[in-house]
Amino acid sequence: LMDQLNFIRAQELTAIHQYMSQHYEAKGFNGLQLADSVKDIAMAEMKHAEIIAERIVILGGIPTVTPLEVKRGGSTGEMVDNDIKIEELSITSYKKAIELAKEEKDESLITILADILSQEDEHLALLKKMKA
Repeated sequence: LMDQLNFIRAQELTAIHQYMSQHYEAKGFNGLQLADSVKDIAMAEMKHAEIIAERIVILGGIPTVTPLEVKRGGSTGEMVDNDIKIEELSITSYKKAIELAKEEKDESLITILADILSQEDEHLALLKKMKA
């Protein structure tokens, strides 16, 4: 479970970097809707990363500070494609963590993860809407 939580934290850190770099890059392409949307999503991901870090500490672990590889696209379409991929990976990872938390019978962690999962689902839906 701890490894999965740290993997999720690394994903959240990656998403923060990815979305914030896109925030600036998309403005340069006049992609203002994308720029504003990814900035808002980045702020949510910062909260998720912090919540996961706090939980890791409560469980006796050390939260990772290392993100995964940040994907940068050349066009706003490529940016959105990269964002969809990281959100899909996050959703899969949160579902796996929920299953592991169920095995541990950690009801509060299940609630935390399920809440964040629903927000990740919303992020994915928004990004797919932008892609359409």
